[in-house]
Amino acid sequence: VHGDPAFVPGTCADCHMNQAFGEKSGGHTFKMSYVGTTGLPVQNLASCQACHKTVESFSHFGLRAEIGQLLHDVDNELIRIGIKTAGNHYVKPGTYPADVAAGFLNWYLFEEDKSFGMHNPPYARAVLRNTLAKLKTF
Repeated sequence: VHGDPAFVPGTCADCHMNQAFGEKSGGHTFKMSYVGTTGLPVQNLASCQACHKTVESFSHFGLRAEIGQLLHDVDNELIRIGIKTAGNHYVKPGTYPADVAAGFLNWYLFEEDKSFGMHNPPYARAVLRNTLAKLKTF
């Protein structure tokens, strides 16, 4: 949804290359935050606020917490099933049902994306909820 001209004019660069903080984030770094002088992250929200006036952090609407919990729950199911171990992002050698392997790939996609569903919240939410429901059948 974000960056889709049918919904939001622009592309990835509109958010990721916004130069509100010069070269600390945005620009050619493509980063959405940087570590400030206090040691805490400073989020580059300038592009977000162009459309979402009330955004004060990347946790707006509780998305980070919701997707984070779904990732955690799917991870636990993958560990329970035995396709991976805790803290490991790799498949354990073995033969697995196609739906379990697909569940791992769904989890890996959003885990490694690190956006907590920000790029397309409805899609991330639906994929992770459906993945969790399917994995619970094993």
